Amino acid sequence: MSKMRTTNKARKPPISKLKKKLDVLVSLYVRKTGKGECYTCGKRGGYKSLQCGHYVHRHINATRYDLDNLREQCVGCNYFGNVQHIFAEKLHDELGEKRWKALLLRAKETKQFRILELQSLVEIYKKKLEDL
Repeated sequence: MSKMRTTNKARKPPISKLKKKLDVLVSLYVRKTGKGECYTCGKRGGYKSLQCGHYVHRHINATRYDLDNLREQCVGCNYFGNVQHIFAEKLHDELGEKRWKALLLRAKETKQFRILELQSLVEIYKKKLEDL
């Protein structure tokens, strides 16, 4: 029976684990810096009861953590509501034509995250949350 070799090198966390960690931090940042109400229906709530909604679906890496793409939403609108058109109209009005088009262009880009990039973003959002 062979034994597994161990090394003294620190293992890097997998990208999936870093993305989950960053998802939590960015979501918390969006909810804590928001207005305390659902972007699409206006339902009031604290940052603990609201969620981080994405206009461009979060599986698109290029805009997954893009603050132009993220807004507070209640669970009803974020998961169960058919409100994407409301999100789009409000976001377009808020961002203006130039930033709106830029967001849509970024959403078409292929993005592969690197471990160091994600680690850096985790540290940035930790710092942002500490500074609130």
